[in-house]
Amino acid sequence: METTNTNSKTNLPSGFSLIEKAQELRWTLQLAIAVLFADLVLAWRTGKGLSHWSIQADILLANSGFLLIFILCFGLLMSVVMPLAAELCRQIGWYLLINVPFPDWMRAERDYRRPAGGVLVGELKEYAYRTEDRELLAMAHAHQEKIRRNISENIASGQLMFSVLTLGLVNYFPAIVNIRAHTLLQEFVATFDYFGEMTLAFAFLMSIVAIKESWFSMRTFNWIDYPPLHEQIERAHREQRSID
Repeated sequence: METTNTNSKTNLPSGFSLIEKAQELRWTLQLAIAVLFADLVLAWRTGKGLSHWSIQADILLANSGFLLIFILCFGLLMSVVMPLAAELCRQIGWYLLINVPFPDWMRAERDYRRPAGGVLVGELKEYAYRTEDRELLAMAHAHQEKIRRNISENIASGQLMFSVLTLGLVNYFPAIVNIRAHTLLQEFVATFDYFGEMTLAFAFLMSIVAIKESWFSMRTFNWIDYPPLHEQIERAHREQRSID
């Protein structure tokens, strides 16, 4: 009897899965992309945006074919079009950052100073191979995998923000894609007036900052804390300086 009660209590939170997911930033961004895209498609097809569309069973059944095409197009948009466009913009951004002579106050410099006890991944791997220490080698590989995962997550986060920013701009200026209907963001500004404009401007600036932090931030080296090897490296540097 006690087991049954325990299972029922364990399964209770599953009913709030949507609310829990909505608290995750990534899921919220994906939802915003879907809403903005759906609003654009409806405005293009029916002349009315999502805010004027009534969700009724007979309407959904009558447009079931269109809904399937919409889902397919959204999948292609998020799996092919947006990632390619985002990566192209990221590469162009890096090219401009590297080749355009920006003023010094606009350039961020990487901190090359070695922290106390810190060693690079390559140094730790070389030391692990030399001493045949498998635990240190596993530590170095785990750290490398963590770096790769962080880079992938940053690129993916930037792609999501790029998608939100792109669809948001198209939704606010639908004439870009030859849509003449009132869209969701236009209705938002028309409803809340000055506050709506300031909110969209703030969201636009935050999207730019988030993309910059995800794609173009100058991060410090990924040091691993291993004091014994750090002491050896520092001792070798002191000896080299004394010889020079």
